[in-house]
Amino acid sequence: MEKEKKKAINRCVKQIKKGNGETFVPELHALIGNNVRFISFKFFGRSPVGDDAVQAFWENVEKICLKCPVVEDGGAYLLHSFNNMCKNQYKSLTAHPPVLDIGEFEAEIATDEEITFRQVALKNAFNKAKEKMSPREKEVFLRILYGNEPIVDIAKEIGISRRHATRLKQSAIEKLKITLIEEGWLKNDE
Repeated sequence: MEKEKKKAINRCVKQIKKGNGETFVPELHALIGNNVRFISFKFFGRSPVGDDAVQAFWENVEKICLKCPVVEDGGAYLLHSFNNMCKNQYKSLTAHPPVLDIGEFEAEIATDEEITFRQVALKNAFNKAKEKMSPREKEVFLRILYGNEPIVDIAKEIGISRRHATRLKQSAIEKLKITLIEEGWLKNDE
């Protein structure tokens, strides 16, 4: 997560802990809403159970923030809490691991918001980079990006070592960086 976004999330969590939920929950939603939807989507797809899980999270987000012991990485705490909520709910529904369809999720969030021309151009560059990634690289990278999942959990869930998952992530990041340089979004020294 980028530094400024992390600071904004931590500020929201601190304010919510102080009782300013009405003001800061909507801001927090704007900051981590897509990550929460992704986690829900990972476990439940487009089913109403996923929508219910997201709704339950946002209804209880103030209580969850109060349980956050230290607000150095409030976003990770909240997303990890929601991931655990979904995991427990999923386990109660079925014994099979979730099937993750990244393309379906991205198609859903792309239609949710208005997108500027610059955002479209950046998204196209991002899609070109994803085309260069292997399926495993893409899965690991997107689960880190959207799901904010620890590399250890991702490795365990897809049945590879942590070291292999780390190499896949680094390879995906390198391919993204090369594509962003080719498309003019980054300079060679960045």
